Amino acid sequence: PRRHPRFLHRSRGLGDVYKRQADCNRALKLSPRNAMAFNNRGLVYEKKQAMERAEKDYLKACELGFETGCRNYLAVKNASQKKEAGVDLLLSQSGEKYRIKDWNTVVRLASLAIKKAPGNYRAFTIRAAAFIQTSRFQKALADSNEAIRLNPSFGLAYNNRGSALEHMGKLEEAMVDYRVGCLLGADVSCQNHTRMERK
Repeated sequence: PRRHPRFLHRSRGLGDVYKRQADCNRALKLSPRNAMAFNNRGLVYEKKQAMERAEKDYLKACELGFETGCRNYLAVKNASQKKEAGVDLLLSQSGEKYRIKDWNTVVRLASLAIKKAPGNYRAFTIRAAAFIQTSRFQKALADSNEAIRLNPSFGLAYNNRGSALEHMGKLEEAMVDYRVGCLLGADVSCQNHTRMERK
């Protein structure tokens, strides 16, 4: 079984996960090499869907010799890899549909990717581009803002936001976003910036 039996009994229905996390933090403050405390805090993080933190704590428990921590680490790592593979497939399929201008399918596939991986900035960027193509500029703006929040260095997200703003008549803001996108390496953003300058 994945769960250590001594913690399974205590954790049924993890009602107050923050209290349990605080308990683990106190235990680790008193005993920084407490493998079971790392494992238990990993369980709390997993319950909160903070999978990267859960993975880190499980790995620490494993390194300290707690076998259940090793099993938990492998289970979370494998689940994460499977999810990433599924998201990559959805994004690849949405890219194919984008090339043939099947915008509604692009939106559907990108939305599925976002549901599986809410932190995937590429999925928000792809969906924003499809929203622009279907004149849903407010939605494109929201998705572009989220993509930029998730990855402030992704030039294409700025280009998409610039495009949405341009279509909404906010030309000065669009110019700024095109310029930033260009500086971050998005060639299409450079082209859009140059085009607007010539108007």
